[in-house]
Amino acid sequence: MEKFKPSATDFVGNIKKQMENFIKNSEVLDKETKDKLTQELGNNWYDVRFDGEIFIEDAIKWAQYKWQQQNFEQMQLWKQIVIANASVSNDPQDVADKVIDAYRKEWDV
Repeated sequence: MEKFKPSATDFVGNIKKQMENFIKNSEVLDKETKDKLTQELGNNWYDVRFDGEIFIEDAIKWAQYKWQQQNFEQMQLWKQIVIANASVSNDPQDVADKVIDAYRKEWDV
Protein backbone atom coordinates (compact mmCIF):
# COMPACT_ATOMS: atom_id res chain seq x y z
CA MET A 1 0.00 0.00 0.00
CA GLU A 2 1.36 3.41 -0.94
CA LYS A 3 1.87 5.91 1.85
CA PHE A 4 -0.47 8.92 1.77
CA LYS A 5 1.30 12.08 0.66
CA PRO A 6 -0.88 15.19 0.98
CA SER A 7 -0.43 17.71 -1.79
CA ALA A 8 0.02 21.32 -0.74
CA THR A 9 -1.68 22.56 -3.91
CA ASP A 10 -4.76 20.45 -3.20
CA PHE A 11 -5.09 22.01 0.23
CA VAL A 12 -4.53 25.53 -1.12
CA GLY A 13 -7.08 24.96 -3.87
CA ASN A 14 -9.70 23.62 -1.46
CA ILE A 15 -9.13 26.49 0.97
CA LYS A 16 -9.43 28.99 -1.87
CA LYS A 17 -12.67 27.32 -3.01
CA GLN A 18 -14.04 27.58 0.53
CA MET A 19 -13.04 31.26 0.71
CA GLU A 20 -14.74 31.83 -2.64
CA ASN A 21 -17.94 30.30 -1.21
CA PHE A 22 -17.71 32.61 1.82
CA ILE A 23 -17.36 35.60 -0.48
CA LYS A 24 -20.23 34.56 -2.78
CA ASN A 25 -22.57 33.78 0.13
CA SER A 26 -21.75 36.93 2.09
CA GLU A 27 -24.70 39.09 3.00
CA VAL A 28 -22.48 42.02 3.97
CA LEU A 29 -20.49 42.51 0.76
CA ASP A 30 -21.93 44.22 -2.29
CA LYS A 31 -21.60 42.73 -5.79
CA GLU A 32 -18.66 44.95 -6.76
CA THR A 33 -16.68 43.97 -3.65
CA LYS A 34 -17.51 40.30 -4.17
CA ASP A 35 -16.27 40.50 -7.76
CA LYS A 36 -13.02 42.21 -6.72
CA LEU A 37 -12.38 39.71 -3.92
CA THR A 38 -13.11 36.75 -6.19
CA GLN A 39 -10.77 38.18 -8.82
CA GLU A 40 -8.07 38.74 -6.16
CA LEU A 41 -8.51 35.17 -4.95
CA GLY A 42 -8.01 33.77 -8.44
CA ASN A 43 -9.12 30.39 -9.73
CA ASN A 44 -5.88 28.41 -9.71
CA TRP A 45 -4.93 25.86 -7.07
CA TYR A 46 -1.58 27.44 -6.35
CA ASP A 47 -0.94 30.71 -4.57
CA VAL A 48 2.45 32.10 -3.58
CA ARG A 49 0.75 34.07 -0.79
CA PHE A 50 -0.23 30.89 1.02
CA ASP A 51 2.10 28.06 2.03
CA GLY A 52 0.17 24.80 1.95
CA GLU A 53 3.08 22.93 3.58
CA ILE A 54 2.56 24.90 6.81
CA PHE A 55 -1.14 24.03 6.74
CA ILE A 56 -0.32 20.33 6.24
CA GLU A 57 2.14 20.40 9.15
CA ASP A 58 -0.46 22.03 11.41
CA ALA A 59 -3.13 19.53 10.30
CA ILE A 60 -0.80 16.61 11.03
CA LYS A 61 0.05 17.97 14.49
CA TRP A 62 -3.67 18.39 15.23
CA ALA A 63 -4.40 14.84 13.99
CA GLN A 64 -1.60 13.46 16.19
CA TYR A 65 -2.99 15.31 19.20
CA LYS A 66 -6.48 13.90 18.56
CA TRP A 67 -5.02 10.41 18.10
CA GLN A 68 -3.17 10.67 21.42
CA GLN A 69 -6.31 11.94 23.12
CA GLN A 70 -8.36 9.06 21.74
CA ASN A 71 -5.71 6.53 22.81
CA PHE A 72 -5.81 7.97 26.33
CA GLU A 73 -9.60 7.67 26.39
CA GLN A 74 -9.29 4.07 25.17
CA MET A 75 -6.86 3.30 27.98
CA GLN A 76 -9.30 4.79 30.47
CA LEU A 77 -12.01 2.52 29.05
CA TRP A 78 -9.74 -0.52 29.39
CA LYS A 79 -9.03 0.47 32.99
CA GLN A 80 -12.77 0.59 33.70
CA ILE A 81 -13.27 -2.80 32.02
CA VAL A 82 -10.52 -4.37 34.12
CA ILE A 83 -11.86 -2.88 37.35
CA ALA A 84 -15.42 -3.96 36.56
CA ASN A 85 -14.29 -7.44 35.55
CA ALA A 86 -12.16 -7.89 38.66
CA SER A 87 -15.21 -7.36 40.83
CA VAL A 88 -17.27 -10.11 39.15
CA SER A 89 -14.85 -12.54 37.49
CA ASN A 90 -11.40 -14.00 37.77
CA ASP A 91 -10.95 -14.27 34.00
CA PRO A 92 -10.04 -10.78 32.69
CA GLN A 93 -8.23 -12.30 29.68
CA ASP A 94 -11.51 -13.75 28.40
CA VAL A 95 -13.19 -10.34 28.64
CA ALA A 96 -10.23 -8.68 26.91
CA ASP A 97 -10.30 -11.25 24.08
CA LYS A 98 -14.03 -10.70 23.55
CA VAL A 99 -13.59 -6.92 23.44
CA ILE A 100 -10.71 -7.21 20.96
CA ASP A 101 -12.74 -9.58 18.76
CA ALA A 102 -15.68 -7.16 18.78
CA TYR A 103 -13.32 -4.31 17.88
CA ARG A 104 -11.82 -6.30 14.99
CA LYS A 105 -15.25 -7.15 13.61
CA GLU A 106 -16.45 -3.56 13.83
CA TRP A 107 -13.35 -2.00 12.24
CA ASP A 108 -12.33 -4.86 9.89
CA VAL A 109 -8.88 -5.10 11.46
